[in-house]
Amino acid sequence: MADHTFNPLDKDQYQDLIHAFAHAIRNPLTGVSMNVQYLQMVYSQHQAQSEIYADIMESVARLDQMIREFVEFTGSLKLKFEPVDLNTLLSRAVADHDALLQSRRLKVTTHLNGVPEVEADLNHFSRAMTGLVEHCAHCAEEGGRLSVTSHLVDQTAILEFIRSGQPLTPARVEQLFDPLTALQSSESGFGMAFVHKILTAHHCRLEIDSRSGEDTRYKVLFPLGINAAM
Repeated sequence: MADHTFNPLDKDQYQDLIHAFAHAIRNPLTGVSMNVQYLQMVYSQHQAQSEIYADIMESVARLDQMIREFVEFTGSLKLKFEPVDLNTLLSRAVADHDALLQSRRLKVTTHLNGVPEVEADLNHFSRAMTGLVEHCAHCAEEGGRLSVTSHLVDQTAILEFIRSGQPLTPARVEQLFDPLTALQSSESGFGMAFVHKILTAHHCRLEIDSRSGEDTRYKVLFPLGINAAM
């Protein structure tokens, strides 16, 4: 009688399995998306129908993003470095979440000072900035404050996200970058776990200062003197 012993997967086989699994999930999502788009064009006479279709499309988009980011999180990020204006990315990150910020009635201020262009992957670093804005919007109390600033100290670009609201406990800070926490979060994609991986790939450091009775500060330190492709 043959012994069918299962041999554990090596790293490459593990990654191949993740990619194949993600592809198998995303294929039906594409079909769902196309069918809903057809229904939106043909059967959207009533507002209730339009809202249902929009909800389905939003759910499909969120699931698709989570799958894509999960694949990247478990493997190596494929980065394409180019000159990037950090202040432009910060402004876009705030604008991209305008609806969320308004729904929570947050008072948003930006103070973007002279920061030189950096070598970064435009899409991924932009995702990190939008992820931080989204996280702060969810953590701030309704009607609270969010401030986004940038400035230069020596050879380091410092990007700060300062929010009001309940402080984070030390345990909660540690959990922010845990992949299981990301899956349970209401934040899009793979949440702060993916943000942290992107920042690390750019040789950035993320410092979080959260104390009772004070605003919580998320400080991204981007060293200018490091070769981005290292």
